[in-house]
Amino acid sequence: MSNKSESQKQILKSSSIIGGASFITILIGLVKVKALAVLLGPAGIGLMGILMTIMATGSTLFGMGLGTSGVRELALNNKSIEKLDIVRKALFSANLLLGLLAIIVIFIFRVTLSECFFQSAEYQFAICIIAVGVFFSLISSSQTALLQGLRK
Repeated sequence: MSNKSESQKQILKSSSIIGGASFITILIGLVKVKALAVLLGPAGIGLMGILMTIMATGSTLFGMGLGTSGVRELALNNKSIEKLDIVRKALFSANLLLGLLAIIVIFIFRVTLSECFFQSAEYQFAICIIAVGVFFSLISSSQTALLQGLRK
């Protein structure tokens, strides 16, 4: 009975932490959008939406579901420190390589992507910044998988 109670406490604790983090993320997002709306106007909000969509799509494509499978592998191997260390290193290394690949591919196709999304080659620099954002998003997903897989 104690094991079930301990498990329920851990679930409640984890849920409250994730819920609190989600609330803070939403609050920061609201402030960010309001500041951009005041500074840039409707066109700036539209531009931000397109760029965020490009970054989310790039992170999904280049992430290849590695975060989800990483959580599962970390949870399965959390009893053995040696296996856990191997999975952790493999997850980070794979996301690092995929992130670098994302930067290279997006940089190569920056003109095409800019013309596809904006009907102009004017936004090449913004696309390059998005490539760096995709890289850091993938690195972040490996760290998030580590926290979720180890229930921390």
